[in-house]
Amino acid sequence: MSILLKKVTSAVSVVAIVASAMSASLVANAASSFTPYADALATAGIIGKQSTEAGYNLGNNVTRAEMAKVAVNIKGAKVAECTGKVFSDVTSAIGDLCGYVEAAASADLVNKIAPKFRPMDLVTRAEMLKMLLSAKGIAATTEDQGFKDLGTDASLNGFINAAAKAGIINKGLLFNPNNNASRGEAFKVAANAAGLTTTASVETTSGDLNLSDLFGDLGTSTGTTVTTTTGTTVTTTTGTTVTTTTTVAAGDLSVVLNPATPVSGTQIPSNGIVRFAVVDLTAGGSDISVNTLELKKAGLATIPPGTKVWFEKAGTRVSGKASFTSENNAVVSFAPSLVVKAGSTESLDMYVELATSPGNDFAFASAAITSSAANVNGSFVTPTLRTASYNVATATIVAGASEQTYNASADSVEFAKFTVANTDTNPDTRDIKVQSMTIYQNGTASLTNLSNIILERNGVVVSSAAVVSGKTLTLTVNDTIKDGATAIYYVKAVVNTVELTSDTYQLYIKNTSDVNMVETASAFRATISSVAPINAAIYTVNGGDVRFARDTASTLSETVAPGTSDVTLMAGTITAKAAVTLEDINLGYTTTIATGSMSMNTVYLQIGAAIFTATPGATFTGTLNFLGTATVNGTVPVRAYVKLRDTAAGTVKLGTLDINSVVTRKEYVANQNAVTSAIGSIEGRTITIGASTLNVTRTDGLGTTPLAAGAKGVTVYAARFSSTQGNPIALSNLSATTAGNALSYTGGNTSLTLYVDGVAVSTKSLTTATVNFAGFNSTVSTTKAVDIMIKADFSDVTTTGSFNVASIAYSAVDNLTSVTVASTSVAGATFNIASAVGALAATTGDTLINKSLFTAGAKDQKIASFKVTASNDVIKLKDIVLTGANLSALSNIRLVDSAMTVLGTASSLTDTGATFANLNTGNGTIVAMDKSVIFYVLADVNATTNQTGVVANVVVAGSDITGSNGAVVVMTGTDVAGASHDVSENTFKVAQTTPVSKALATNAMEFTVNAFGKNQVTLTGASLKTVLGAYSTAGYTGATISIYTKSTNQLVGSATGVTNGGTVIVPLNSYGIVSAGSSTTYVVKVEGLTLNASTNEAWTVSLTSLVAGGLDAASYPLNTETFPLNSVK
Repeated sequence: MSILLKKVTSAVSVVAIVASAMSASLVANAASSFTPYADALATAGIIGKQSTEAGYNLGNNVTRAEMAKVAVNIKGAKVAECTGKVFSDVTSAIGDLCGYVEAAASADLVNKIAPKFRPMDLVTRAEMLKMLLSAKGIAATTEDQGFKDLGTDASLNGFINAAAKAGIINKGLLFNPNNNASRGEAFKVAANAAGLTTTASVETTSGDLNLSDLFGDLGTSTGTTVTTTTGTTVTTTTGTTVTTTTTVAAGDLSVVLNPATPVSGTQIPSNGIVRFAVVDLTAGGSDISVNTLELKKAGLATIPPGTKVWFEKAGTRVSGKASFTSENNAVVSFAPSLVVKAGSTESLDMYVELATSPGNDFAFASAAITSSAANVNGSFVTPTLRTASYNVATATIVAGASEQTYNASADSVEFAKFTVANTDTNPDTRDIKVQSMTIYQNGTASLTNLSNIILERNGVVVSSAAVVSGKTLTLTVNDTIKDGATAIYYVKAVVNTVELTSDTYQLYIKNTSDVNMVETASAFRATISSVAPINAAIYTVNGGDVRFARDTASTLSETVAPGTSDVTLMAGTITAKAAVTLEDINLGYTTTIATGSMSMNTVYLQIGAAIFTATPGATFTGTLNFLGTATVNGTVPVRAYVKLRDTAAGTVKLGTLDINSVVTRKEYVANQNAVTSAIGSIEGRTITIGASTLNVTRTDGLGTTPLAAGAKGVTVYAARFSSTQGNPIALSNLSATTAGNALSYTGGNTSLTLYVDGVAVSTKSLTTATVNFAGFNSTVSTTKAVDIMIKADFSDVTTTGSFNVASIAYSAVDNLTSVTVASTSVAGATFNIASAVGALAATTGDTLINKSLFTAGAKDQKIASFKVTASNDVIKLKDIVLTGANLSALSNIRLVDSAMTVLGTASSLTDTGATFANLNTGNGTIVAMDKSVIFYVLADVNATTNQTGVVANVVVAGSDITGSNGAVVVMTGTDVAGASHDVSENTFKVAQTTPVSKALATNAMEFTVNAFGKNQVTLTGASLKTVLGAYSTAGYTGATISIYTKSTNQLVGSATGVTNGGTVIVPLNSYGIVSAGSSTTYVVKVEGLTLNASTNEAWTVSLTSLVAGGLDAASYPLNTETFPLNSVK
């Protein structure tokens, strides 16, 4: 460590501050570098003298009031007694700092016209500069110095620019003006600004943060070189090198608590690992790397020694564990950095390991965060959680299995066995969930040599999400172990590489906390009572200088047809660590039914670029002698292949290829020594020779289907030709045989068209039951199917009967062997031909038109509805006939669809009927085959009309449809009777309203009458039913039920005869008149009743009828609320 003495003579000579964020954790780690500056300030009387470095709290931040005190002392301004009148939030409550803040305001070091000062807020880098520069008399400037992240406060920006212009801070793109300044940083700037003599030391040990370099006041020292990289600026002197890299900050990072965080007051175990919060880190427009996150005590309880904190994601730890210091803070490091992708959020679980007593309240607050973000927005304070006497579930972990040895292969093999027991002894049932495991490797091999790493329990994979980092393997599990149960977990993997002759793997659990287990009900972390480390057995994987391996992507068996070319008999790889020569290879073969020479032509063996050949013998078993030389260096492919003879039958299989198959020479290219270290083998495939297969499957999906006479373009047959094995098959000469009793369908009146893969190739008229299609030539193979479709055009003379394609016939020949392939046929669907059918029926539910009260002169009123269902064919409505009564009260009667599209207007309108004639225009009248469509009859109501019993019926007689061939067909089905409607010049609607306070004697019910039409509606009578079981029957005789106007409380009508369950008719007087275009609300009262003793008030009053002009509102469900209207209490 070199000691540098420096006398700072003016504020302008203050060294440059590197414009980048510095976390409190980094400051604290090198706090001793700031101690000389703190001592210098204390010696000058600017701050209080401390006996130890810790007393200065150099790693902590500075409040605005503390910074004001430093600035006042530097300026030497007079400090008077606190008045509490300068700022509303600066009083004697903050001690002697009040006088310093008021002195700073008097000296114009801070804004004295602001109503508040915020003395306890942390001072920012910009605020610190303003106070210190003002104390030394350096004025702000408007000259832009190039910073891109300055805020909107022109005053603060002026001091930042002034500091850069004067060389007090470095010029650059970013200054981070809103970052909080640390006490150590502030003391150093203040000491230099004050021109104080300090003794500063520079630690040149590689890897340490050099804070003197951060402020740039190293001067020139012999034998010491400091290199600082900020963005692309590098400054270098000579000597021993210490390098500090500061990432240029960019982007935004927001920090908030996730709603999944436990609520304050939640009880937690006093001993154990507890999730205190879920923290959301959200990146703005740039990826953000988070390096450290500082936490501080926020609760009342003292943090016990040894308390640790860390962060997890989805049950896996993503940070280091940090211990809380005696100052109740901890800095959690993310190594590697936690990357938050642009525009995304990472939700982290914050865990704390406690060992304390019940009844303590703990809470923690975030402090400094170091990251690549230019701006960190937000912070968090965890809820306050209280410790309780609670014993979390316990578990044990035991490593099992004995040492095992494998030869390298492509198989998945075991590498560890751990038995986890749920040993909970609490009286209640507590299942535990294994969320993740972090396992370490203590053997010679690298974990990167493994692939397809899984965790298996009872033969079931419970984790395939494995992350390898160096010697560490992390598995995300989420597997539940029931209370009292035991789970045996196996770590399995595929060995890709063996680096040594024998690689070893010994997996172990370093710390019990590396196994994340929680109680499923409470999510409290279970306690593992086993002693770590927990070592699994040693597993040895033998490698070799040469390795033979089968290609697992190639199946071990296949069925092919005789004569097939390029049949793979063997596939794999040979890997050599050093170049080797392999000369002359013998492979056995076995055949059945046909001998080797009858089954195979020349057999080829390819090893890398070298190709060998061998000829099979006239025996069922024998040896193939592949003569030649291949050089293998690294990994090369191996493949044996053959063209089968047309006479091949049964099976063909090669023997196994390994180092022993090499018969003449197997030696290293470099020294010609024999290869003795080799493992693995390549197994031959079993080839079964089977005839080419042809399958025919129906694809039209049709069953027995109704069909209209004269239908055109009807798909009567569709099928697919496919092959699952063998050679391509040539198809030709397709014919179709038809059957059925359809009238005259073979008299040349029906034509069939054949489509192949969607293309029409031949059309034939049916003069006999069978038709031959010309031009059908297609090839089907295992990779290509052929689709055929037959469509029919039926003549209008074929009006009845059945029809189907009974069978198809065709030629199918193996393209390679010219052998006929067995053909199959599938019968087509049956079609029953008949005239088109359109059935008339009534509608139901919401589409049914009920009795209505129409206002004279109203337009577009629905007076009837009906449904038409099509069978056999697509139909159109042609003629629709209406009958009825009093239809002369209506005009402009129209037929519309559900979208209110007009399809036709009635002609020949009389008082008792009307007709919609010749409707065959537009798509609105179309009804698809096997579908139903609902239609409505719409009309305008004539003015100055009063008429009851207006009825419109839709009848079958005279109603017609047309089929797809244009033929007119009489409608079938049943007549649809319409509702009996009424027409009046004055109409009304009734709606029940809810009283503010419901009481039998004062407001048992409210209803509103809305009047429409010419002038007024006169209400003449109402029927009211009462259910009064809770009231004394003695009072029924004198009780009255009355109706009043709500607004004026005028009596409209009253009646006696009230009973339990009875109905009373109330005649109404002239206050029952409601003018057209207005509404009146009425109140029903039942008076003179006595509630039975010890009985709660309970009753029902129902309005069952309301009559005006001889018309009862209860008769018109479409015009008013459904009667009765019930008021219940």
